Amino acid sequence: MLRWTSILLLLFWMVQAHAQKSRTELEREKQRNRKKLEETSKILNETKEKQQATLGQLSALNEKISLQEAKIRNIGSELRLLDADILENNEVVEAMEEDLKMLKKEYGAMVYATSKVKYSDRFVVFLFTAETFKQLHRRLNYLRFYAEARRKQVTEIKKVTEALLGQQKELNSKRLAKKTLLNSEYMENTTLQGMRTEQAELVQKLKKKEKELNDEIKAIRKANSALEKLIADLIKSEIRKSTKVRNADKISLTPEAGLVSRSFSGNKSKLIWPVENGFISSRFGKQPHPVLRNVVIDNLGVKIQTNKGEKVRAVFDGVVGSIASIQGSNLVTIQHGDYFTVYSNLKGIQVKAGQKIKMKEVIGEVQDHDGIAEVQFQIWNNMERLDPQSWLLGK
Repeated sequence: MLRWTSILLLLFWMVQAHAQKSRTELEREKQRNRKKLEETSKILNETKEKQQATLGQLSALNEKISLQEAKIRNIGSELRLLDADILENNEVVEAMEEDLKMLKKEYGAMVYATSKVKYSDRFVVFLFTAETFKQLHRRLNYLRFYAEARRKQVTEIKKVTEALLGQQKELNSKRLAKKTLLNSEYMENTTLQGMRTEQAELVQKLKKKEKELNDEIKAIRKANSALEKLIADLIKSEIRKSTKVRNADKISLTPEAGLVSRSFSGNKSKLIWPVENGFISSRFGKQPHPVLRNVVIDNLGVKIQTNKGEKVRAVFDGVVGSIASIQGSNLVTIQHGDYFTVYSNLKGIQVKAGQKIKMKEVIGEVQDHDGIAEVQFQIWNNMERLDPQSWLLGK
């Protein structure tokens, strides 16, 4: 029959195996956040080179704060796991200490009972009062069995003692790890507070530039309107080519193009990012202005803030549709059946219209303005604009 110690240890190891799975995921998340924090810090430092408050600087700082908050939440999750482990360790240690006391008590009683028989006349009497040789043999076997039981009890005591020492060592190790994590959490919270102070100061500086920001918003709206018209015209042109019908609103797919289209749609939420490094600085659709109240900006796609000189790449296999220039920067469309991906705010274009292109193949380089490098990325299905963020692989 298994003792409670063995059962508790078995349950403890099962819980530990599950906790290890959670720790592995937390470690992966920690590594991802660390990488993203490094990327964002680099981008933020680039925006500070101009020595003036900009929306790009605020976007990078907001992203860094968000990642720092995620880092602190990760530490909190680790602490909760450790607290659960310490509680379980405590319970196992207490149960094992109780079991050890019981084993020692049983062993003491066994030794005492054996010594009373073995070192007295009763030991001899017990053996030689046997009526038959068979009975004598049974009594000898009984005494041997009793001696063996004592030896097993000693072994059991040793095993439990060793296991108990191991558990106590592990418990002390986890308490030390918790202390280290608590110190880390305090330091990260201090860092976060510093970031929030910097954020508040930056917002105040930007609010003083309200007229400049309003002028910038007007320019963005005008540029967006021109960009949307240009892209819509380019896609309409591709639709007319495929259908030979002037007012058609859908691509007429060949069997091969249909296969490409289905392959593209099947990769929703799995598409690579158009730049290797960066973060989404402006989401799809109507978004509140980060500084000005009651001001809304309608984004045609997503803006991804990245490093200066970052290479822009195709997110999926396709055919380069159009290359156009608008307000001093370039855009490229790539057709994937009846889907189109659009990459704008580029320079140094490295592709040609009609060229077949593979995923990850470089299209050009992101163009920067006032120290802010941002690529605008869009996805269209025929004439319908889609939210690109829901198509991109999670970082």
